[in-house]
Amino acid sequence: MAELYMPEAAHTLREPPAIEQYWYLLTITGGFGVAMGALVLSEPSRSLKALAVIAGIYLLAAAVLLMVRALSDQTRTVDGFLLGVVALIAGIVVLRNPSGSVVVVSLALGAFFIVTGALDLARAIVGPRRLFSLVRGVVLVALGTAIISSPEISVKTLALLTGIALCAQGAVQIAESLVVRSLYRRAKH
Repeated sequence: MAELYMPEAAHTLREPPAIEQYWYLLTITGGFGVAMGALVLSEPSRSLKALAVIAGIYLLAAAVLLMVRALSDQTRTVDGFLLGVVALIAGIVVLRNPSGSVVVVSLALGAFFIVTGALDLARAIVGPRRLFSLVRGVVLVALGTAIISSPEISVKTLALLTGIALCAQGAVQIAESLVVRSLYRRAKH
């Protein structure tokens, strides 16, 4: 019987790196979220334009990091990429007309927080690190709902809710990144 030819290099191929190797993307996204949230909370009575620019920059940066993280994942799940697309759309809507109405800005931010929270709640049911996903999901859905359901929301109230949401999401992402980093280091050794 003929033997199958297999080059030497084929025996030394390693599996692609696990997503845990990119734990620092969670840290970067979380740190950026906390920084943007603190900036918004430091002076919540700023103009709508300042709030929209800060939130828009956060959303665009988060979109890029979310898409990179989703594409680097071995399982290539759709939820992370979908969230990146939603963040990208919300960021563009907010930055497109930063001095526009508070309704447009609040709808874009509220929709992003609700979608993010809903995906986190879904991850809490079926995914790893359920506690982090559950806490972040509940907080973001609640804050997103509060932002969208307030038809007469003021810029100050929108800034407070947005700042709280960004800080809470960032803090949970940083905590999650530390857990992922420890799991990666434990699996590596």
